[in-house]
Amino acid sequence: FFAARVTSSVSLSAVWQRWFWFFAQAEVYVAMLPCFGIVSHLVATFSRRPVWAERAAVMALCAVGVFGFCIWGFHMFSSALNPYSPLVFSLLASSLGIPASVLLASWLGTLWTGEIRLTTAMLFAIGFISLFLSGGLSGLFLVRRDIAAAAITDDFVTGHFHLVMGVAATFAILGALFFWFPKLYGRSLNE
Repeated sequence: FFAARVTSSVSLSAVWQRWFWFFAQAEVYVAMLPCFGIVSHLVATFSRRPVWAERAAVMALCAVGVFGFCIWGFHMFSSALNPYSPLVFSLLASSLGIPASVLLASWLGTLWTGEIRLTTAMLFAIGFISLFLSGGLSGLFLVRRDIAAAAITDDFVTGHFHLVMGVAATFAILGALFFWFPKLYGRSLNE
């Protein structure tokens, strides 16, 4: 499966690269799943409505986990994979847009007719949604093999990764901190 036997056509660095992306790509999506749950909870709480299309949102969370695990070869365009594998991995990566769109629709549907209270936690949740949308749109450019192969040496991939994993995830964590800190310690943080 991972070319455990090193032959003359597959170098040891290519095997290492496969193992690295097998772990790292799935880890990115698994690390974002708690952020999705935090934002869903904050949006529902501060719009005073239940999560819109809750079953679809839960299925979308499961789909993100499954698809995120399956696109490990997406970044390996020049590392001795099957010539058709970039097509398969690009299709799997682009299919991540479907559950992400379901999550966005769920969050926006929850906000739509809610009685929104703009607390600090809610502002961080709304900031997460806008950053996740921006990062997702930048990810659409990386799904195309020719653009992604050209952008690998550029800062575009780095910016996409850090926009979603760095800034957006930090917003979700700060929103959770402002929401749960008073419940844990009996003291409110400064709004």
